[in-house]
Formats: sequence, C-alpha cells, structure tokens
Amino acid sequence: MPVTITGFQPNGFQNTGFQIAGVVPIVLASYRLLSPHVIQGVYLDANAIVTEGGAIPFGWVPTLAVDPLSSTAVSAFYMAGPRYPGEYEDLNNWSYFRSSFNQPQPSVTHWHKSGVFWSLTGLGTGFPPVGAV
Repeated sequence: MPVTITGFQPNGFQNTGFQIAGVVPIVLASYRLLSPHVIQGVYLDANAIVTEGGAIPFGWVPTLAVDPLSSTAVSAFYMAGPRYPGEYEDLNNWSYFRSSFNQPQPSVTHWHKSGVFWSLTGLGTGFPPVGAV
C-alpha cells in the first residue's frame, strides 16, 4: 500500500504527494564490546557500544566477546554460531579474568553449552539450539 508523504525540502519548498511503496523501519545491529577490539584498523576499548554503519561495517560477523543489544545483532550473533575453540574467545567463561582485570560485566546474551547442543541465553532464547561444533 503506497504511503503519501508531505514535508518540506531543504530549500524550503513544500513537497506534496510524494509516494513510496512502503516504509520499513531499519534496526541496525548494536553491540557492547566485552574486550578491546580492533575493527577496520581502529582500536575500540572494552565496554564501547558499536553500531553498524559507524564503528563496524554493515554485515560485520560478531566475535564471541560482544553482547548483542538489538534484534539484528542477536540474529547476526546466532548466525555466526558458536565457534571452536569458542571457549577461549567467549569471556563469559573467564569470570576470574573479568574481576581481576576490571573487564565489563558478563553479557546478557551468550552461547551456553548443554551436552552436545549450544543455545543462546538472554535476548537469544527464542532461537533453537544448534548442534555440536
């Protein structure tokens, strides 16, 4: 269903009757970094919030040392899947490291292994478990 938009152009003239096929809200992937990262040659400290189109490129494959903050980020985190040896990249398994070196709090959304299956916690609990890596 077309949507009619009426508004003003930057030059001050009114634009009436401009139609677009539909309006789709775009939710960009946002992550909280759990450890320092170097992305596109730029050093980003732990606890930094990064967003697609800003500090990270569109379609960036997240590391396990991030906490996805948006639905798009959780989907990308799930699609990247648990990785072997992911236990070494996933800081949620290193609680002593976090407290000893003043790292950020553990992530809300991370991979949890139960038997041979991995499932997401937090914002990713709606996704089905995946098999062993």
